[in-house]
Amino acid sequence: MTQFYKPLPNIAFFAKMRAGKDEAFKILNEFGFDCERVAFGDIMKERFHETFPWIPMEPKPIAELIEYGQAMRKIDPDVWVRPTMARMKMRIDSLAQAGLMVPSFIATDVRQPNELEALEKAGFTIVYIHAHENVRIDRMVKAGETVSEKILNAPTELHIDDWLAQERADYVVTNNGDRKQFEKNLTELVYKIQSEKGKN
Repeated sequence: MTQFYKPLPNIAFFAKMRAGKDEAFKILNEFGFDCERVAFGDIMKERFHETFPWIPMEPKPIAELIEYGQAMRKIDPDVWVRPTMARMKMRIDSLAQAGLMVPSFIATDVRQPNELEALEKAGFTIVYIHAHENVRIDRMVKAGETVSEKILNAPTELHIDDWLAQERADYVVTNNGDRKQFEKNLTELVYKIQSEKGKN
């Protein structure tokens, strides 16, 4: 396994579904970085399953989660942003008060413009993960998830095109191959981030 000698800055991965955002976090963990995952969807999923406990968590009920999340955002666009950022701040404060080292935070599900803006404001390094649609569809099928035009073109997915993703990001990493290739691509990304934006 590649050895890295500098910590990571906080990183926000944004991409379309099944591009590999959570997988990127797992790989960074395997690289040995002291990092913790943060995701806007976690609180949304918690609230969803509290409301609909009879809907199984796996395979992921993507259509229902999208509909629920968007319905709540119509009432308050920041309904998932505020509690997520507050939860992260509480974690940082509790570690600091205990005299413990604060890890790098890795945001793994950035899709909405206000989510991206909140993380940019918090100083996160923004990384766009690019994966071809046919690759993402294949991963969804293998995971037993529903695939439809409605899901692939959901508002949460279309926002990313509106952002002109590759121009908005600090860095771009590709995930069109197998996991070994993704590890290689992330290794190159980490070296680049550390040389340009690593923590002091």
